[in-house]
Amino acid sequence: MSFFPLGLVGLSLLTTPAHANEGAKPNGCPWAQDVTVEINGKTMTLNQAMFATPPGEPILMDPYKIYPLIEEMKLRIIGPKGREWEASLTRLVSGKRCSAFYVGKPFVVSDIERDAEMLILNR
Repeated sequence: MSFFPLGLVGLSLLTTPAHANEGAKPNGCPWAQDVTVEINGKTMTLNQAMFATPPGEPILMDPYKIYPLIEEMKLRIIGPKGREWEASLTRLVSGKRCSAFYVGKPFVVSDIERDAEMLILNR
């Protein structure tokens, strides 16, 4: 009877280590990567930690101010001359610690030049 060799083949397939986490980040979240946003030909790179800023506080990327409005799932970007852009956010969550945001393509909300310190959060 030749059942013994088939049993060993089946056993070796079961004990092969799984490689599901290949390329995963050390924090266990494979999609928590930096995202890029392009405004007026300037590419800005945002890391995932930037999305954890307190509400209402801007991220300064000279000469732009970026407001991650997590509760509204959008990113507000104020240019140096007061022009405003918005980009939609997509949040991916898995498990207790794996959370990441993707940023959609920004579009102009207001191209009126004004004081860059003015920000209309509620439209």
